[in-house]
Amino acid sequence: MAPATPPPGFGPPVAQQPTQTAQPSPVPPQPSYQVPHPSQGHGPAQANPHAYAPTQMPAQSQTYPGSPVPQAPQRPEGSGKRRAITAIAAALVLGVVAGGTLYFLLKHNGKEEQAGGSTSGKRTSGTTGNHNGGEEAGSKPSIKPQAKPVEYKGINLTAGYHLTLGDDDVRPQQGEDGGYELSYDTGGYLDAETTGGSLVLLDPGQEGSLEACRADTRFTETIYLNTVSKGRQICVTTGTGHMGLVTIQGLSGEESPSKYLTLDLTVWRNAAGSGSSSGS
Repeated sequence: MAPATPPPGFGPPVAQQPTQTAQPSPVPPQPSYQVPHPSQGHGPAQANPHAYAPTQMPAQSQTYPGSPVPQAPQRPEGSGKRRAITAIAAALVLGVVAGGTLYFLLKHNGKEEQAGGSTSGKRTSGTTGNHNGGEEAGSKPSIKPQAKPVEYKGINLTAGYHLTLGDDDVRPQQGEDGGYELSYDTGGYLDAETTGGSLVLLDPGQEGSLEACRADTRFTETIYLNTVSKGRQICVTTGTGHMGLVTIQGLSGEESPSKYLTLDLTVWRNAAGSGSSSGS
């Protein structure tokens, strides 16, 4: 009697083909089903023409018991808001810096233009003043250099004669009432005849100097000699810009055939400004 044919799905196990180990997992994939073993007492199993080849499963990473399962990194909450706030703050800072820089440049440029215009205006005004021969309005007077004194001792100035302070050798010259700088008039007085010339009689005991003569403004044009005594000092300012200090040493006596005045003279040339005030 021929052996019975086993039902489909039973028979000898089909030889499995070698499976390539998936990387990086060392475990080969397992078939999704188990091959049933033939029941005892049946004959040799025949190959099932409809048997399926073992199915290969996708490789999976091997996980060991107790090891932590890696999780995908999660974006922290609020990071997007913080980035947006940071970007807005940076934009505001850049805007403030750019605005401040622009304001500084515009302000600095405006100051330079204003300074340039002022300089140009002053330069034009100064040129006009020089052209007209006058000083620029509002300008400070220049400081005069310290003049050196020149002394002349024991000058006998006869009535009807005069002295010129600008001469290198100051000595009496004949003439009066001719616009002279300092003359001894026959009427018995000293006279400053030049235009802008003046005299100042200092107080008894007052020490005369260039500073004292510059500061004193008790101007007059004539001083009668019968009112002064030996040692009195008189400041002289000429219309030509010179200053002098006369120290009275004495007058001639009645028995003298000539009428004269003995004096010491100190001269500071070009030490006075022109146009000094004078009083009568």
